[in-house]
Amino acid sequence: MRGLRRAGVRTLEEANRYLREEFVPEWNGRFARRPAIDLDAHRPLRKDHKLESILSHVEERTVGNDYTLSWKGKRYQIPASQAKPRMRQAKVRIEERLDGSLVVLWHGVAIQLGECAPPALFAPESPLAHPAPPKRKTNWMEGFWIGDPAKRRRFLPQLQSPDGLLPLREKTIDQGELLTLLL
Repeated sequence: MRGLRRAGVRTLEEANRYLREEFVPEWNGRFARRPAIDLDAHRPLRKDHKLESILSHVEERTVGNDYTLSWKGKRYQIPASQAKPRMRQAKVRIEERLDGSLVVLWHGVAIQLGECAPPALFAPESPLAHPAPPKRKTNWMEGFWIGDPAKRRRFLPQLQSPDGLLPLREKTIDQGELLTLLL
């Protein structure tokens, strides 16, 4: 950045010219060294080396219980013909090759993948399609109160009959009656 500023570079073409004619020759002059031995140290590929696998981007994924896995925001499914019993929850190696293809390896065996269809978007139904049932007032607590009925009236609203017209009579049970009912 400092060299670009000193050279007065303002455009991309000027920056490329500066890099090509000034910066790279200076960099190579400072840091480039001749090798001690001019022998080429590269070895030939063996038959078990797979260059496309070596040069690929590799990650590990876990296979789901439904034989699916995710990669870059997409879901992929292993076909039923290639699914094996111990494959669920197993780790697989995903290789993204330089040509953009995906290869999945499980215990060294290549597995084909099929892309899953995107999930259907959930559209909530309109509130008028299924109206909520009306709330009913129930008297399910009647007969369960132990103690002074006056205190009960303070904590519970006045009970009404099912038709809502007349108030129900409260039936109070003392502890002795309750115990005999339970036994």
